[in-house]
Amino acid sequence: NSIAQNYLGYCYQHGKGICKNEMKTFEWYLKSAFAGCADGQCNLGYCYANAIGTDKNETKAFKWYLKSAVAGCAEGQCKLGECYRLGKGTDKDETKAFEWYLKSAVAG
Repeated sequence: NSIAQNYLGYCYQHGKGICKNEMKTFEWYLKSAFAGCADGQCNLGYCYANAIGTDKNETKAFKWYLKSAVAGCAEGQCKLGECYRLGKGTDKDETKAFEWYLKSAVAG
């Protein structure tokens, strides 16, 4: 179950019920993301953006935030807006940043 995989990633990331483990965090978010969980995709993007259990890669972070945002995840939409606003993993585009921030605000 992709949602349960996402929750396991969260538990490892925040030390909920188990010791924190960045490698396990990344592994569970990766499984969740590939299984189609929008929250898992957003969290995997966060791992790539912040080098949690993997090397920092803003291009991969952008890719996963985009998948998450298109799937309707408000946090993914907000993170995607940030990528466009700051030019992280993509070209800077304030119009697209605004559009994704607006979608996130309406969804949230």
